[in-house]
Amino acid sequence: MATVRGISGAWKPIAARLRDNGIYVSHPREIAKELDDIKRSYDQRVAQLFIDVANEIAAFQQQVAATAQDVSSRIEVKRSATADEVARYEARLSELQGATGFFRRFANRIKIKIVEHQRDGAQQKLERDLTSLGRIVSDMQNRLSEMKKNKSFIVDQRKEGLDLTIGRLEAMLRSRELAGAQAEIEVIEKLSQLPPSFHVFNDVQLNADHFMRFDGVPLQSAQIDHVVLAPFGVFVIETKNWSQEFVDGGAHFDPFSQVGRSRFLCQVLLRDAGCDTKVRSIIACKGKLPPKRQDQYVKILQIPELNGYIRWFKDPPLHQNRFAEVKRFLELRMEGEIRW
Repeated sequence: MATVRGISGAWKPIAARLRDNGIYVSHPREIAKELDDIKRSYDQRVAQLFIDVANEIAAFQQQVAATAQDVSSRIEVKRSATADEVARYEARLSELQGATGFFRRFANRIKIKIVEHQRDGAQQKLERDLTSLGRIVSDMQNRLSEMKKNKSFIVDQRKEGLDLTIGRLEAMLRSRELAGAQAEIEVIEKLSQLPPSFHVFNDVQLNADHFMRFDGVPLQSAQIDHVVLAPFGVFVIETKNWSQEFVDGGAHFDPFSQVGRSRFLCQVLLRDAGCDTKVRSIIACKGKLPPKRQDQYVKILQIPELNGYIRWFKDPPLHQNRFAEVKRFLELRMEGEIRW
């Protein structure tokens, strides 16, 4: 089998969106299975939601009880510590107030005010602490009460999330994006059956350091669905899985110009890198395509025809060093190497 690097560029954002919704699949065909599993176990999942919420309420109730006990202990500690502190202030006040002599009593008036302020401050701090600790328990008890009262509402909210997941999966299965990703993965699976001397690169990004022109249009970058490095040259492949309705709508770019631009940029960048190599262009078509102009030299193939067409060429093989240079050039254009 061929060496395959990278995955479908169309599949990457789809898989990421699914992961964001808690759905982990590695292949488009697993989406329908995931949807069927959710629908088949829907009633069981909803029943489990009631159990989960009841368990969460029970666990929180235990947490409230433990917190209340802890707060009660902390209150007793604070009361005791404050009582000791106030007792020391009272003793000091008694000492100051019991002083004899006019001048001594007169001098102690300021000290008495200070100690009284400290005593009152300690008592006020205790009250603030008790209020704060009491609010912790009160807030938790109120939350627990709301959870018990709104148990069905909580379940309904989570059930809405389940319904939303079903809707998203159904929409995904109907989407043009998934159709494109499925076709790209079919192409990758087909190309992987080429002999071991072939290398397949997927989702390749080409960027030039300057603009050039192709068909009179500026060109500096291209994203290529698949690039095949054969022992005798390079094939740039774009995969299309368009419906007739989409083609007739006309809201699409020219696929032949797209692959032509990619082939041209690849050819130029390889030449500039010192590893000039023949580059051919292919559209792997699973659906429909618009008419092609006579001056657009792009081979259109059904996916099952790809390997036979690629292996049909009998060009002289690339020198071992040239082959390694082209391979390295393509490896550097991968966002991250992923072996198939």
